[in-house]
Amino acid sequence: MDQEPGPGQELEQLLEENARLKADERKAIKRYRREEQLKPFQAELLGVQQYLEEKRRRMIILFEGRMRQARAARYAG
Repeated sequence: MDQEPGPGQELEQLLEENARLKADERKAIKRYRREEQLKPFQAELLGVQQYLEEKRRRMIILFEGRMRQARAARYAG
């Protein structure tokens, strides 16, 4: 037999769900801000790409990501 959750349990579940939603919202806002900060760099890369295509040139660009930086910091300490 399934029992209906009591008022205390229901409130606790709602509070947990609310906390999860707030955390998700904070993550979404951080991601949006990070992407907005990257837009000028993206525009610059597109300009470089267009220039290279017009001049029929090639270029290799190497990006070092945060994951690699985190590992380097972990092993350095």
